[in-house]
Amino acid sequence: MKKPYIIPQLTMHGSIEDITQAYGRSGASDTFEFNGKTFPGSVIGASGSRDGVVIPK
Repeated sequence: MKKPYIIPQLTMHGSIEDITQAYGRSGASDTFEFNGKTFPGSVIGASGSRDGVVIPK
């Protein structure tokens, strides 16, 4: 006899932005590249992000 199918449950912990900004030490300053030149992220309002690791249960 087959076991009945159980629908997986989704656990919501927040958006990726919320999770990765919630903890960790400050990361390197953000940068972007345009036409082969690298610019600091502060030019477009990117101020750096925090380093973090999300480990699912």
